[in-house]
Amino acid sequence: MNPSARTQENAPPRGSRVARTLAAIGLGVAGGAAAAGQVVITVDPVAADGARIKRMGWDLKGATARANSLAKATTLYGETDANIVRIPIFADAHAENGSIDASSPNASRYSGMFSSLFWIKEVRPDTEVFVSLKLNGANTFPAWVESDVDGSIFGEPVKRPDPDKYSTLLSDFLRYLRAAGLQQGKDYSPKWFGPNNETDRALTADRHISTVRMLRTKLDDLVRSGLIEESYTNFKVVAPDSFRLTTANSYVDSLLSMGGADTVDIGGAHYYYTVSDDVTGWVSLGNKFGVPPWFTEVHMSNNFNASTDPSVVVRRSIGTMFDANRGGADTFVWWGGGPSATTYEDVVKRALINAMNGGRPLETLPAWQTRDVAPGARLQQAYR
Repeated sequence: MNPSARTQENAPPRGSRVARTLAAIGLGVAGGAAAAGQVVITVDPVAADGARIKRMGWDLKGATARANSLAKATTLYGETDANIVRIPIFADAHAENGSIDASSPNASRYSGMFSSLFWIKEVRPDTEVFVSLKLNGANTFPAWVESDVDGSIFGEPVKRPDPDKYSTLLSDFLRYLRAAGLQQGKDYSPKWFGPNNETDRALTADRHISTVRMLRTKLDDLVRSGLIEESYTNFKVVAPDSFRLTTANSYVDSLLSMGGADTVDIGGAHYYYTVSDDVTGWVSLGNKFGVPPWFTEVHMSNNFNASTDPSVVVRRSIGTMFDANRGGADTFVWWGGGPSATTYEDVVKRALINAMNGGRPLETLPAWQTRDVAPGARLQQAYR
């Protein structure tokens, strides 16, 4: 590290923590000057280059039992700085009468989710709960919630959800979540709520607005009736959790043009190495609400990183996170994995939480590009 003159002049007092430098710094460096040991990375400990990260954590959607023991929860939330958990709404598992439909393939998965939640809260009681709709293709929404209007989810034809019925399902879920918390002696009240997840062609902007407003009204009635505590209704809405940044921005533009600013608090989106997208969308998504956007589904896998080489997969995944953070995102949720002591993805994911959460990216030179086609291209980013 060879600080610039400006860095030296503005350096904090000796003994202070100048920067937390990720283990990924210099990842993939190969050949040329690097081989000769002449790679110079310059970090300015004063110049911030993005948002301070407030939340990082794990998603239970793909494996609800991911933290269903003291050992697993300790690995994920006790030995890392993880402070948020994303939990699924299995909409297809909810019956019209408010009960759980045992015939649904997803009904039994709730037991694993509640077991994981119990141990997560046991290990880190202040973990924030982020409720989010679980995508399930054409079966995402149960028949009783469907309207007669055609829509689609990733090209599969579906009927768009009726806002009145869907808001009822969401309120039923919250009562179910509350009941499980009471039974287990824990507070599972959600701080964040996502009624949409890659379903923007089904739960369209106009339907999102109606759904959220109806849900708020129904929850107010439940509070007045003593059937639910306000803590289970005071969440902020994260939306639309679209598959692409461009889609998320377009969706929010439509929502705002319809006067629906009261139905979304934070812009959430997904962002993948293999999906053509505009990285500046992070900035515009945050500007629409005046608060940092969220990267709600971070992947580290072969299919989203177009490689079977672990070092390339890791580099490209980390690059998308750096892109989002430098664009203003302050919350990141890992999709999949976590507790393994030997799987490289899990080890790196946990290390990144500890290196990044609470930190802010600093100006780090030379500049880099996430989608650099060269597998050995250098990637570096310092945090403080």
